[in-house]
Amino acid sequence: MNTYKGASSAPDDNPRDTDNPDLDAAERDAFARVEALAQGARPGVAKAADSAPPPPPPDLPAGITVHVGDDAVQVAKRVREKVTREKRAEQPVDRRAPGSRGRRAADREQPEQASGADAPRLPRIDLRPAVHEVEAEAVAVLAGAGLYQRLPSGLVEVIEAPDLEPDASDRDRARAPDPGLPLLQPVTAPRLRSILSERATFTRYDARGGEWVQVSPPRDIVEGVLARKVYPTSAVRPLRGVIEAPCVRPDGSVFEAPGPGDHYDPATGLLLRWRGPAIGLPERPTLNDARDAFKRLAGLFADFVFTGDERRRGASLAACVAAMLTPIARPSIAGPVPAFVWTADRENAGKSLAAKVCGAVAMGRPPAARPWPVGEGEMAKVLTGFALTSLPVGLFDDTCHAIGGGDFDAAVTAWPEYAPRVLGTNAPPGLPWVTTIFVTANGAEARNPSAAGRLVFCELFGRGRGEHARAGATEREYTFPDLIRHARENRGAYLRDALTILRAYQCAGSPRPAGARRRDSFEAWSERVAWPLLWCSGFSPVEAHAPAGADAEGEAMRAAVIAWRGAYGFDGSPVTAAELREHLLAADPAKPGGASPAIARSRVQLRGLLSELCGVPDLARATTKSLGRHLARIVGLDIEAADGVCLVLTSRKNRNDVTEYSLTRKGAGYAGFAGSTSEATHGNCQNASASGGNDNGGHFAGDSQETNPANPANPAVETWDA
Repeated sequence: MNTYKGASSAPDDNPRDTDNPDLDAAERDAFARVEALAQGARPGVAKAADSAPPPPPPDLPAGITVHVGDDAVQVAKRVREKVTREKRAEQPVDRRAPGSRGRRAADREQPEQASGADAPRLPRIDLRPAVHEVEAEAVAVLAGAGLYQRLPSGLVEVIEAPDLEPDASDRDRARAPDPGLPLLQPVTAPRLRSILSERATFTRYDARGGEWVQVSPPRDIVEGVLARKVYPTSAVRPLRGVIEAPCVRPDGSVFEAPGPGDHYDPATGLLLRWRGPAIGLPERPTLNDARDAFKRLAGLFADFVFTGDERRRGASLAACVAAMLTPIARPSIAGPVPAFVWTADRENAGKSLAAKVCGAVAMGRPPAARPWPVGEGEMAKVLTGFALTSLPVGLFDDTCHAIGGGDFDAAVTAWPEYAPRVLGTNAPPGLPWVTTIFVTANGAEARNPSAAGRLVFCELFGRGRGEHARAGATEREYTFPDLIRHARENRGAYLRDALTILRAYQCAGSPRPAGARRRDSFEAWSERVAWPLLWCSGFSPVEAHAPAGADAEGEAMRAAVIAWRGAYGFDGSPVTAAELREHLLAADPAKPGGASPAIARSRVQLRGLLSELCGVPDLARATTKSLGRHLARIVGLDIEAADGVCLVLTSRKNRNDVTEYSLTRKGAGYAGFAGSTSEATHGNCQNASASGGNDNGGHFAGDSQETNPANPANPAVETWDA
């Protein structure tokens, strides 16, 4: 082996020789010239210092000069680069190439694919200074990749929610999506980079090698594609949500699947994930078809006992059917939809079962049961989770009897977006809202009349499906022993019945049935769901009102004012919300301290009532700000006590601009509250209004202008004693 090792030679473990068959002729000549010079430079061989190197061989490229001590590897590299430049100079130039070097037509050939010979050739994307063109080509290859665009997230893909661990807490279950639920997952940069590498071949120009080489999708291109947020619909289709049942479009037509698979509807922007055969909906169903369909759907609740007279029972049954139809008709309803409440006089009436059956028909699985959230902002967090996952049905199971509240009420009437105010999160200001809320509770009541207007009640009697579970009861025979399993196995037939009712009503011209009424704030739902049910059954879910006299919040307000009288009386000093909270948390009848046992008991009672008004299990979970906000709703309400005394909670700002509260008798006033008295009218006292608020700006009902004892122009105010 003839090898030269000079001062700048290659490492000893990487020898090069002139007999290597991989070397071309020019390289071998270069090695021969280097070896010849090396022989002349060996020790003991005389050589003139000014002797010029011999001319290169005829076939050595012109311009390549070899000197004594040159490394053979470096000389061969110069020869290769020289020959490559001369060959490329003879080829036509593509002016779209990066830089001034150009791109030759021969270099635009598709790189060799790593897959088999029959594998499809991927589109090629050449990286160049025109970044917008590269990004546009990258977006184009996303067509058919299973990605969708949805604001404000941008690119999303559909995944399925995993099952939770068996030891997951109730709080985790309340916030987690239902197992198996299709979720819209925002696409991250690493995920998009992987998708692009699967669907295209990215190449960049290697100036040193004079060729295009395959590379991974650059991060700046990936981030640029993600930052666009809005994409051509030919490449990335817009997605409003994912449904698991055929639905009714806004024009009254039905979007159904011809078979199993994912089906996209451009008219609604919905993706239907269907796992069964086509449901076979009649093209033009009639009124008789709708009546038969209603009977079959109502048969699911044959073993449930509804309360009230015939009309009231019919309204509750129609409400159960409406709970199945509402998620199906949701895309066609241009407005909010009410929440559905299953209530009973006692346990084991089948409330949760009825709600889950309705959800199983609409979703394909029973909705996951969640406890009623407690604590400041907890309800908003759960509802935000509903909106982020486009959940068709959200179930609050076995909740407290008082249903409603600020965040809950806002979500029920939200359309088309829900704008949560959640502290400590980065939730977008507006989220598409498509969820229908289900609630179950024993003795359910609306928290206030405002909440009552948002709820459709299904009233069950305790001698329903669960009667055999009580001691001494005889086990009953049920039409469908495993009702949920039956509903899921025959889901296609029940969906056909539900769509038959809605479609038949559209085919008939959407007539207004006799006695049809609209529910306030839910007019579109009334026309799209309630009226079709009244048309084919004679019963309307609009009539499924809250139980008579149900105003849990009003009763709690009245009881709180009466308990305040026992805790602080009329002569006590005014207290701020912070002081009140501190006093009530320290109240203990067993250790009254400076207070009497009766006062301590009244404070414990007031603590529980204020906790209920704040929507928390204990006042320790409520903040001072939350307590003050709910106290402001009680201020000015006229509450008549059992002994006929009319009580009013009053408020004012102290010198530190902090609100203080104190109790006064109607017409008597409180000495510390100048100008807050009114003319005495014995017996002119009303219970807490159903609104639960103060519509007269904090003054008492029937007040005259404010009086000021320092101003003799104001007449004296007459007072009275109880």
